[in-house]
Amino acid sequence: MSTASPAASEDDPATAGTAGSLHTLDALARDPARVQDAVAGYVAARDGIDPATDDGAWRVAFLLDHVPQVPDAFDDVEPLFARAAATCRSPAIADRALVAAASLARSRGDHRTAYARLREVMARCRGADSSAEVSACVNLAWVLSSDGRMPEAFVVAGRAARLAEARGAHRALAIAATARAAALREFGCYDDAHAELDRAEAANAREPHPGT
Repeated sequence: MSTASPAASEDDPATAGTAGSLHTLDALARDPARVQDAVAGYVAARDGIDPATDDGAWRVAFLLDHVPQVPDAFDDVEPLFARAAATCRSPAIADRALVAAASLARSRGDHRTAYARLREVMARCRGADSSAEVSACVNLAWVLSSDGRMPEAFVVAGRAARLAEARGAHRALAIAATARAAALREFGCYDDAHAELDRAEAANAREPHPGT
């Protein structure tokens, strides 16, 4: 499917309401100065976004890219991301949406739902060398760690670190190394834990910063 943004169109009486509003928001989304306005609008109109359509999938991808930059917006879009994971025709967008839905479930304390979603992503993406697989591994490591399942967390974080390093995903590598350090501390392997924290610090230092 095409990932081009929906074509701009004028609102007309036949498409008044949600459809017309979404077309207006599509125009805002193409304006770098209006990104936050577009995010807020899409979040408000989330029930009218159909991820099974090309336009709807583009809007979901836009939200996946930009919602983290808008405080509190994420809290309202978990159902939309879950729908996108199930119905979007783009596997890449569907997988990213499922990781995001899992992350939101984790943040509200529903680790069972988060675990199931992340395992599903990992099964879908295994061997695909995708960013979604890396994100799923990192998130799953923290779910397991939070639940005190340290041996499993250590293994999953190790996989996440290997995938992240292969992709040059420095931030994900830093998070994975930190998760490994947490597990190693629980095992009493303090020197190894410090080594993982040094690895995380080095990865963070390699992460490009905005404006550089």
